[in-house]
Amino acid sequence: MYSLQQDFAQVAVGPCATYRNLTLFPLLRPERDEAEPGYLLVEDAISQGVAQITELANGGSVPELRFENNSPHAVLLLDGEELLGAQQNRVFNLTILAPPHKVTVIPVTCVEGGRWRMQSAAFRPASHVMYAAARASRTSQVTCAIRANGTRRSDQSAIWRNIAAKASRMQADSPTQAMSAIYDQHAITIEEYARAFDCEGGQAGVVFAIDGRVVGLDLFDHPQTLQRLFPKLVRSYALDALESAAAALPRGCASMKGVLEGIRHRHHLHAAGGRARTGCQDQRKAHVWQCAVGSRSLYPHLRVCHAHRRPPRHNPHARQSTHATPSRVSRTVLALRDRTLGSRNLPVARRIRIGPRE
Repeated sequence: MYSLQQDFAQVAVGPCATYRNLTLFPLLRPERDEAEPGYLLVEDAISQGVAQITELANGGSVPELRFENNSPHAVLLLDGEELLGAQQNRVFNLTILAPPHKVTVIPVTCVEGGRWRMQSAAFRPASHVMYAAARASRTSQVTCAIRANGTRRSDQSAIWRNIAAKASRMQADSPTQAMSAIYDQHAITIEEYARAFDCEGGQAGVVFAIDGRVVGLDLFDHPQTLQRLFPKLVRSYALDALESAAAALPRGCASMKGVLEGIRHRHHLHAAGGRARTGCQDQRKAHVWQCAVGSRSLYPHLRVCHAHRRPPRHNPHARQSTHATPSRVSRTVLALRDRTLGSRNLPVARRIRIGPRE
């Protein structure tokens, strides 16, 4: 049984770094025996010509895309990573470790509400991840959908409204209401944030704080993965930091240790269930993401990425919920069973969500 307690027990917090109102706390892992992660990032797989992401056949589908992996290695698709092109831009709805030599239908969300026309045959990855505030909202929606009906869909209309409001506040007009236009409008300032931070040796994760408030955490299984994705993640938080007018109020590393201690000892996070059958050679825990939802400071909302495939199953005793409000979620860990999209076996991220004390 995989335990987040065990994982975080090996993580140390390094000295924080601050640029303007954005503060980063490095999460350091002990040295690993593996020199390489053992999987490819999606941008590498696409650039090497061993993978491609396209619309589904027969005109496409807004909430789904086709990922074809012809590589002998698994490919990591990062939650919130934006894809540009095809009929409209999308973001991944969750982190997926796609198995080698397989075609996988992946759940996505549209981030360009004003276009549905072919721009290119295949998608290309953007240089950023979905900005943190929208990423948190979308993940909450997807989690509720999994609990309610087993799907991995977001509230598409709510996401379009979120992007439109963000674009209006940041004065980034786009004829197609594209999220990428907001990044383009503020590219110079965003790059100043991105150049202000560097990865440390052995750093496999990072905690982000804006104006002294912790708003997100990303932790990977291998330092090399973070080093490659680090600029994309910084740009996503930088976009939110640009909106804030408050002065920088960086917290000390002692407070961050308290956050990790809470994860280690208070919430008792486990990936429940028996050994999962995997489409890869091993069962990986490649990515953990924790984010703030609404006004809650680092509301516990964690994701563990596994590479596995399971047959469809029906659980009549599965707990159902049609409410997205955190107050309705029990503090008990809900280790949600993996399900499939329709009749397709999908290697997905196992999601773990914890609610507040009742």
